[in-house]
Amino acid sequence: MRVSIALAILVLACALGAMVWLRPRTVEVPASSVVADLGEAAPSDRGAALPEGILEPVPASPVMEARGTNVRSFLRDYWGPRWEKLEPVLAGAGLDLEQSIVILPWEEAAPLFHEFERTDVDRQASADMLLKWPSELSTKEGQAALRLAVDIPSRIALSESDLVAIEVEAASYNDSLRALAAEYNSRLDSYMKNAWRTGAYVKAPFTTMGLDTGGGFYGSATSAGGWAVSVTLREEDCPDLLTLRDEAHGIRAQRNQVVLKYLKDRGY
Repeated sequence: MRVSIALAILVLACALGAMVWLRPRTVEVPASSVVADLGEAAPSDRGAALPEGILEPVPASPVMEARGTNVRSFLRDYWGPRWEKLEPVLAGAGLDLEQSIVILPWEEAAPLFHEFERTDVDRQASADMLLKWPSELSTKEGQAALRLAVDIPSRIALSESDLVAIEVEAASYNDSLRALAAEYNSRLDSYMKNAWRTGAYVKAPFTTMGLDTGGGFYGSATSAGGWAVSVTLREEDCPDLLTLRDEAHGIRAQRNQVVLKYLKDRGY
């Protein structure tokens, strides 16, 4: 689909927190993407081409400063004729267009985004996606996650000794997956920073909702200084990351077979 539902939720969250300078929020999303820079600059100053979407190309317009401005009034002036199409999208999403917020000039807001620096929470989420293994098998939650990850039937009652043995059987595979996840995160960090440096993102005052942010396998949305920015990484631009994900899938499959063989040998 053209716009990931997961990324759209992040965009909405950023809009609702437009007065707060937030750290980037990231999410793994479905494939294919288009990126664009929909800012206040003339088309020749943009970092990427405008995708197909609800809005036509942005004409050249002066930089508009607003400090403590009404959102609806500011966006009406900023978007011009295209506001007629965009307003019902934002209002329909429940955004408060009557609030007053501080919208800095883009030149002042841009440094607040820290080049889409990913947090430790972001990296752990990506690692967990590749590992697909609970951090603790002694808890009910951990055992439920184990059953889901390995597809262990509910009729099999796992003893404490079984859980210890399963952890041992899976250890070498999980070590390989953690090493692979570290490499994946390092490369993903580089791709996100490169997206910022090359202008491969969508930016707009208050929110990017209603704009075509495309779809991809990884997306980030954040807001700062009254601006919202969305980045989506496309499969064709990051083939090495997809190779690592495929490799992780293969290792997980081997690990799970080993665990199921253990259970079978135990007579379950």
